[in-house]
This record gives sequence, C-alpha cells and structure tokens, in this order.
Amino acid sequence: MSAFAGIVSLSGAPVDRALLEAMTNSLAARGPDARGVWHGEGTALAHVLLRTTDEAALESQPFSFDGTTWIVADARVDARAQLVADLKAAGREASTTRPDVELILHAWHAWGEECAGRLLGDFAFAIWDSGRRRLHCARDHFGIKPFFHAHKGDTVVFASSLAAVRLHPAVSSALDDLAVADFLIFGHPQERDATAFADIRRLPPAHTATWSRAGVRYDRFWSLPIDEPVYLRRREDYPARLEALLREAVRDRTRTNRIGIMMSGGLDSTLLASFTKETLHERGRGELKAYTSLIGKDDQERAYAADVARTLGIPVHYFDSNETARAMGGSRIALTDEPTADPAGLAIARIEYAEMAAHSRVHFFGEGPDNALVYESKRHLAWLWSRRDLPRLVRDVAAHAIAHPRIPLMGTLIGKRNQRTGQDNPFPPWLDPAMVVRLKLRDRWEDCMRTPASSHPVRPVGHGSFGLSLWQEIFRGFDFGHTGAAIEVRHPYLDLRVLRFLLQVPALPWCRVKYLMRQVGRGRLPESVRRRPKTPISGDPFRFPGLLPIELTDPARDDLSRYVAILGDKKAARESSGSYWMDIRPDALGAWLRQSVSRPAPKHDSDNGGIRGFMNAG
Repeated sequence: MSAFAGIVSLSGAPVDRALLEAMTNSLAARGPDARGVWHGEGTALAHVLLRTTDEAALESQPFSFDGTTWIVADARVDARAQLVADLKAAGREASTTRPDVELILHAWHAWGEECAGRLLGDFAFAIWDSGRRRLHCARDHFGIKPFFHAHKGDTVVFASSLAAVRLHPAVSSALDDLAVADFLIFGHPQERDATAFADIRRLPPAHTATWSRAGVRYDRFWSLPIDEPVYLRRREDYPARLEALLREAVRDRTRTNRIGIMMSGGLDSTLLASFTKETLHERGRGELKAYTSLIGKDDQERAYAADVARTLGIPVHYFDSNETARAMGGSRIALTDEPTADPAGLAIARIEYAEMAAHSRVHFFGEGPDNALVYESKRHLAWLWSRRDLPRLVRDVAAHAIAHPRIPLMGTLIGKRNQRTGQDNPFPPWLDPAMVVRLKLRDRWEDCMRTPASSHPVRPVGHGSFGLSLWQEIFRGFDFGHTGAAIEVRHPYLDLRVLRFLLQVPALPWCRVKYLMRQVGRGRLPESVRRRPKTPISGDPFRFPGLLPIELTDPARDDLSRYVAILGDKKAARESSGSYWMDIRPDALGAWLRQSVSRPAPKHDSDNGGIRGFMNAG
C-alpha cells in the first residue's frame, strides 16, 4: 500500500511545486518508509513507499531507466518468473530480484499501451512519456488498488487518494448528485468511475487512460473470461488443481515474513490460513497470525477459529466489537473521503486495524469462493442437454449423487433462483421526491436489484456477480482512507488463475455447498470446520445495544434538503425498524457533509484518507 500523486500540464505550462508538496504530504502516512519527487517540463510526480515485499528494499520512485519515461506505482506483480521470461524474450534485461515497479516499466518499453494486459497482480500506475508528452495510467483487473483523477483544462491531476486530488485549486467541492443518491439507496456508488465529487473520477477496474494533446482515451484491457466447464480425467484432479493454483496465488502474495489473516471460523478463510502457513514454512521463515471478529451473542466463531488455530499451530486474536465499543466510552464516528454507511462501526474497526498493523503490514482476506461457486445446477444440466451430451449429463448426475448421498436429488437440482430482490434493499421512502424524478431513481433501483447480467451459458450468476459495484466498496473498506492503518490487504481467491478455475468446474457435484473447497480442506482442517454448514452472521455488526451511532440528521440544518425529505421520528424508527441500515444513511451523510465537504487545507500533514480521526458524535 504505497501511494503516488502527479500533476501533468499537457501544454507544458509550469507546475506548482508547492501544490505537489502538499499532495505528497497528504499521502505521507500511507508510505512511511521512503519519499520521492520528480519534476519535469510541465510535469511533477511524487511517491511514498510502504515496503511490503522483499524486493521493495531496492525500490525508489519515481523511477526511470532513461530519464525520459517515468513511472509511479502502487503495485504487486504476480507470476514474476513468467513475466521476466516474456520480457527477456522481448529483449528486456529484467530480473525477478528487482522491484515490481521496474518490471512494469520494462513491460511498458516492451509492449507499450498493451502492457497492463500482460500483468497479473494488484496495481495502479502512471507512466509519463516526456518525449511524446503522453500520460498512460492503468488500474488492476478488479480495482483493488485505488486511482483517482481530475481533468481540468489541459491539466491532469491524479493520486492514490481522493483527498490528494482535492487539494488542486481547480478541483471543486461540488457533489455528484447521482453518486450521493446511490449512497442513500445502496450504500455506495453504482458506477465504476464515480466518486462523491463531480470533478473527480476513479479509473475503472481493468482500464487504462491515456492523456495527450489530442485528448483522453479510455480502454478496457481485460474482461473476466467466459469458459465452458472443464472436465478433468479423474475426480481427485479437481481438488489437486485448485491446491496447485492456491499455492501459486499465496506464494505470489507472501513475499514478506509476517502475514496476518482475517480468519472467521468458516471454510474459506481457514483454508487460506492453511496454505499461508505452508508457504511460510517453505520459505523457512515467517510468522502468521489470525484475527477473528466475534459478532452476535453466540461464541461459535471463537470455538471454530480456536480449533483451526490449534491444528495449524498459529496464534489467534479475537476482536469483540461490542467490548471495543464499551471501552470507547461513548458514541464516536470516523469519517472518510466519501460518505460511509457506518461511521460509528468504522471508528471501532480502526482500533482493531491499528492492532493488526502492529503485527504485520500484509493481511489476507478470503472473499471469492461464495461467489465463484454459486450452485447453478439447472443451468449446467440445461447446457449439457442443449449439446445433446447425454453421457456427460448422466455421469454428472451420478457424480452428484455419490458426492451428496444424503440430499434428495430432485430438490437439490431444482434449487432456488439466486437473485437480488427489492426486499434485500428497499427503496428509501424519505428521498426527496423531486430528486427521485429528476434522476429517475426508481428505475435505477429496479435495474440494480436484478440479477447481474452475464452471457455465461452455464454460470451466469456466479460469473455476473464479479461485475457488481459492491466489490469496489469492499476494496475501499480495506484502503488506508478507511482503515487508518498502514496495511495492505491481499485477496488470494481473486487471483485470476484461481478464480478462472473456480468458474470452470462443473456445478455438479463441485459447487453444491462448496464441495470442491471441502475436498481441498480434507486433512488440512479440523473436520468440525471442514464439514461445517454455511452459517449466517448471528447479529448485526456494530449495532450495539444502547449506543446511538450518529447524531440524528435535520435535513434543513445539514444541507440535506436537496436529497432527503422530512424524516420524522427517526430515533423511534431506529429502535424498531427492520430497515435500520438504510435509515441511518441520511445521518451518515449528514455527519460527512458537516465535516468533510469543505476543501482540505493545503497543510494536510497526513492523509488519513481525509480522516479527521475519531470524532464525538454530536
């Protein structure tokens, strides 16, 4: 989780050095290990470094091979050996011992604007070609690394944080009404490039942007492939293939000696802990520590997590958010660059993230298999029937019956449709009626409640789920601007090699109750965990008895009248309404507007993501 910033005048006009210094200062807490600035004709680049890999000991940014083409990046490049082999074949003198940023710049010199499509990993970078006065920027496949930009006249301003971009005097504080409406309805923007501010955009995932005197061009360099089911020779080949891919994914992300893992008592995160422990053992050095959040009244997560920790021989630390809330001694909120749906819960989470950061700068998160292994049996059988592949259909049904003998087959195959409905996210009754009409918000809400569109012939729900805008909110939740901690969260299950295979396995029998994952866990995990059924959260995270999270909003006082109508007795509604999380969004927006919309001061000495630290509610 390093960070960068830049100002480019496409006409070559001088750049304000003091402004770049202020932007760099705003990023300082994201990269405490090193800091670098480069100035050219009409251009200025800055970088702050957080070392999270062995190779980063040799890293210095902004970086150039020839003094003409410069790069700043926040990146981890995977499959480095293969990339280096490809680079050498293209005539570049690359090495696996060099930092990731150097490999990216080699790729640029070898393949030009196609370089992002040749990379695996999590990355955001900007390359300035001073000879052609061309700025080329890219963001990784899922948008795990942040990239914000504003284009004002002939000037492009970009950075790893929204707060840094806002420091430019030409960038206004005007809000994007549609993005704010999305927050009130869904809890986050639906557009991949949207921010809360009209002048500032995100670079969408899997996209490049190229600015020159001719203007700007956006290109998509990758889409999640649509593959037919893969049929391996033997049944045991499926878990063996996934094991091999997971080892690669974990090794690529374990280029440091201390790893933390966010580990529940469920299957995915505990299996990830097992592979991480194995990888550190292979390295001959390293320490793994698990962190388990306890939510709800029962203590089952503690018991399951403790069982795994004993089996793997790793320490585990338990976070009880209710205890943390009580220890805080009153209502607090934490604010970010953009509205967040639960600023009270975030204040609590930041205390926990700070403790995690004290152990390690790199942490793993196990999201992915629930989406990739959605059980779409009817589509699978229909696909085989359409191909008149009756022998395969019979074999798949037989394999399912063997793998799941206690489950009535017809009930399993009929299943339930996996789609979102309006009951999951009701349309807020308190939105300003004029805004609802002006922005056509009811139509937007209905469109977003439908199952994500995917043309995948066999796995449309699982495949389409990776196009949900919610992923951007998940990754934002792990960024420094949200956590306030100098840590980098990595997602091995979202490795493109792993994910592609998960979406290729036949639904029968491998997707039902994530049977494939359970087979991989055989001999690795305690049977109590490996056989554990999927368990919903037993309580609402951060909804603490007797603790009012946020000051109640007055639409007129908080300048919310353009978005929100009269709210009525919200305190009573909070205590009784089933739409609790929807109904606190106006309060969260009001708190954010009161504290965060005015332009940040130039002497913004630590980013904290625009964070003003903890604030007393009210």
